[in-house]
Amino acid sequence: MARILTIVVTYQAEAWLDTCLGAVSQLGALTDLAVVDNASTDGTRARLKTDFEEGIDHLHLSDRNLGFGKAHNLVFSQPYSQAYDYFFLLNQDAAIGAEDLRRLVAVADEHPSFGILSPLQYAGDGALEPRFASYLPGASIPQDTAVFPVNFVNAALWLVRARVVERIGYFNPVFPHYGEDVNYVTRTQLAGFRVGVVPAARGYHYRTGATVTGRLDHPPYDHWILGLLRVVDPSTSTAVALRQTLGDYAGLCLGLLVRGKVSLAAMHLRYLARLLRHVPEYRTYASLHIDRPDFGGKTIEP
Repeated sequence: MARILTIVVTYQAEAWLDTCLGAVSQLGALTDLAVVDNASTDGTRARLKTDFEEGIDHLHLSDRNLGFGKAHNLVFSQPYSQAYDYFFLLNQDAAIGAEDLRRLVAVADEHPSFGILSPLQYAGDGALEPRFASYLPGASIPQDTAVFPVNFVNAALWLVRARVVERIGYFNPVFPHYGEDVNYVTRTQLAGFRVGVVPAARGYHYRTGATVTGRLDHPPYDHWILGLLRVVDPSTSTAVALRQTLGDYAGLCLGLLVRGKVSLAAMHLRYLARLLRHVPEYRTYASLHIDRPDFGGKTIEP
């Protein structure tokens, strides 16, 4: 039987613990559980140590907010992580049932070319979670196949093969928050693994917040992350990454100026200036295999 470690990273998660860890508690002997708390200041830590302590095999209470990627790196770097065949990354606002996790693992066992698998992700209203649906190839879900490949799927409910972690290492710690999963998928695929969705498995992602659709409506941080993704892509040269990024910002700022949003365009340019200033430092992380779990202990923000 495959050995599975579920990893949950929490931050100000008091309201989500019953949903997420309550579901994990129903998985029983199917998986062990590691929890990393990112310096929560609400009631998360108290509940982790009282209401859920019995079900947590490995609890890490960080004295700073490590973000998504570096919090998982903390678990990957522990000696106990070497005992597992799969890591199941579960967002604090997500849940899965035992039978669905079993189906996910069974497909992974049968299809070793897939390094990352996700169940279908549903929202709380029972419909496919909208942003997850955008990753699917076409309007319909092929139900007659065990797994179908996708270019990307978000990391809310990821089953990651341990061999992937052995091959490409940690999440890239250059990312403060957001972008880590995109970079990890890129490196997974460059290492020869595929990424897929299992139609027979169902999970739930209850995240809240409006979906931003227009390119000009995305905040400056989002565009900075997009530029950073290009700069640290191991398959892209520095020259190509910069050419694409500068072209993106030129079109973005022109569009904002046409709309009369001068101050917002200026803010985007400040983010761009920060990105360009640190390109040499960032390029040291343009690797397939990342063996450094933290970015020098610093928080790299634009």
